[in-house]
Amino acid sequence: MYNNALSAAIGPGAGPGGLRLWLNLGLLALILCGAALRGYGAAEIGADVRRLWRGASIGVGAGLALATLPVTFFAAAPGFAGGPIENEGITSMSGAALAFHLGVRMPLSTALFEELAFRGALFAAVRRMAGVTVAGWWTAGVFSLWHVVITSMTVAESGVVDAAWAVALGVAVSLTGLFVGGLVFAWLRWRLGSVYPAAALHWSIVAAMTPSGRTCPGGPAVVFPPKGCGRMTALVERRFA
Repeated sequence: MYNNALSAAIGPGAGPGGLRLWLNLGLLALILCGAALRGYGAAEIGADVRRLWRGASIGVGAGLALATLPVTFFAAAPGFAGGPIENEGITSMSGAALAFHLGVRMPLSTALFEELAFRGALFAAVRRMAGVTVAGWWTAGVFSLWHVVITSMTVAESGVVDAAWAVALGVAVSLTGLFVGGLVFAWLRWRLGSVYPAAALHWSIVAAMTPSGRTCPGGPAVVFPPKGCGRMTALVERRFA
């Protein structure tokens, strides 16, 4: 699968020169062109711009509310992990790079790209053939499998667990969470008639967990650093990439 192969090749980040962004945008263009050639209109793939602002507002509001749970988890992580959880790939970014990551790469290369691909074109295609229910379950399953490699890397590198069985369990739990998240996104897509609520929710959860602070002198920044230093961010960001 494309995302797993890409993640294995360049890692979970943006890649050299923002490669992931450009590849994802190119693939999205091909997906949308293919959908148009097969007779799918903007409304059928959930991309009717008349639903944009209402959908985005709902998604952002829900995302800010839901982000409280993972933020609480990472706040408590040092208590059971023996120290803060590092995500140097994000915390070492400059302010401008972080702004680009949150303002351009995340919404375009991840949130909007995945929602238009999964809950847009794929959902519409499966719904034509087998109905809404099958479309929801099918797209959630593919969405989970899409993240196998990037999730495995995230869990293995997190430092929360070390034993192979614990890493495997962490990956399984994470993929199950992604499957459930895919069902929620599919329900939003069906209930509200567009991909915009899910895309905004997808993006805003990550954005809410990435406030800026200062970089710790003498070492990498960490998710929840000692008082007075560090840019706080969430390792969970990679799960949504």
